[in-house]
Amino acid sequence: MHTLILFFFGLVALVADASPTPSANHPSRTIEKRSARTANPGSCLEVQGTSPSYSQYSTLAFAVAALGSGTTSKCISMWPGTYTERVMIQYGGALSIYGYSVNTGIQADNQVTISVGKNYSSYSSYSRVVLSRVDGKLDASSALHLYGDNYSVWNINIKNTYGAGAQAVAVTSTGNYIAMYACGIYGYQDTLYAKSGYQYYSRCYVEGADDFIFGNAAAWFGDCTIACNGGGSITANNRASASDPAWYIFDTSTITAASGWTTTAANYLGQPWGIYSRVIFQKCNLAVGATPIYEEYENTGAGSATTSRLYETTATAAVTYSTLWGGSSSWADLTF
Repeated sequence: MHTLILFFFGLVALVADASPTPSANHPSRTIEKRSARTANPGSCLEVQGTSPSYSQYSTLAFAVAALGSGTTSKCISMWPGTYTERVMIQYGGALSIYGYSVNTGIQADNQVTISVGKNYSSYSSYSRVVLSRVDGKLDASSALHLYGDNYSVWNINIKNTYGAGAQAVAVTSTGNYIAMYACGIYGYQDTLYAKSGYQYYSRCYVEGADDFIFGNAAAWFGDCTIACNGGGSITANNRASASDPAWYIFDTSTITAASGWTTTAANYLGQPWGIYSRVIFQKCNLAVGATPIYEEYENTGAGSATTSRLYETTATAAVTYSTLWGGSSSWADLTF
């Protein structure tokens, strides 16, 4: 991100904290044991990185290529392993990608990882790019780029391990009705490019340091853990105009420090990427304080007090799914 930082001030140090209070959107939401997904959930293409059979694919990229140019609904099932690859998906129909998991409700139990980093190389020149300044595009460094509509990803960890010193995206989501369930998204600067369209993130873990959730989507983050691994701003929302529906909603989520990070550098809920930037944290547990401009509603935790805010917009009620997406939410599994 290249944007001016305005009106920021130091916040309390990040510490681990308790779970957030359930939201009215999820009145009975608890973290419970979910069923395992240890076999192909249907007639899905299969990805097996170690000794694939004749009917399986050794990488996700090969399976995506095998989808063809149709528009029928399809799915891909991935077996455990770390897949060192970059994948851009532009399939024309609805697509679900399932990761192997012994407990689909808990991101920490994921056993499938897609990863790129400083030492990543490929015969494809496109695949060698893992940081944005080399290619000149933010989304070109993504380990996974979802470029289409009606995609869902379940129980997969996606990492760009380049680290500090460059913009290096883990996931770019460009399209309508994109949903990620119990996924881990790891990076440092510009981790998750929630670029455009209606998007839903449930029980996900997103880690980074600077502007690490950014873009112009109408995105809902429910029951997620947002973890800082360095000083900087969590969000940089790029809403284009006063009529633009783009909005980042963080609902019943936890804002905390990544495991092993002990620095006292300041963290902020966000900085505006443009004058119409719009973000709200509602019913979240804030182990870190907040930045001006963005809204807050019924948060808890050590950083939730607003008496010292230099700028604050007070929200009078929580934002709902229908407010964000205009009543169209059937594409997302809101029970997850």
